[in-house]
Amino acid sequence: MTDITLFDLPDAIIPGEPATDWRPEQLRQMHNDHGVLPGQTCGGCVHCSMRPGNTRGHYKCTLYGRYTNGPGTDWRKKWPACGSRLSRADHPLPDGWILERAKDGRWQARNGFHATMLHDTRPEAIEAAQAALFGGGA
Repeated sequence: MTDITLFDLPDAIIPGEPATDWRPEQLRQMHNDHGVLPGQTCGGCVHCSMRPGNTRGHYKCTLYGRYTNGPGTDWRKKWPACGSRLSRADHPLPDGWILERAKDGRWQARNGFHATMLHDTRPEAIEAAQAALFGGGA
């Protein structure tokens, strides 16, 4: 029998102890799919948008793509951004417009009942939203 020092013991497993990864499932999935952008938060991204709710709105990530009326798809502006973050300053959308990915994978900008045509890239959809508001098109 060999002696085991205190430093050789495995970490204790305590029942009911919270997981060491604080990130919720939806954020973990985004970081796994797109990586993490150090020093940036979701709040500065064009994909982080306010969605109307029952008594108040909730932030959702349009890049994540699934929305429910529950907290499972709610987003926090202070969360660390994923690698697909698009800066609001570099890619401005008109107030109230959001970017969404259609079922076929193409992008569309939308504001209420008004939507742009589907585009292959996010910059094309942003330009279409700007043209719809400022250029009188769409």
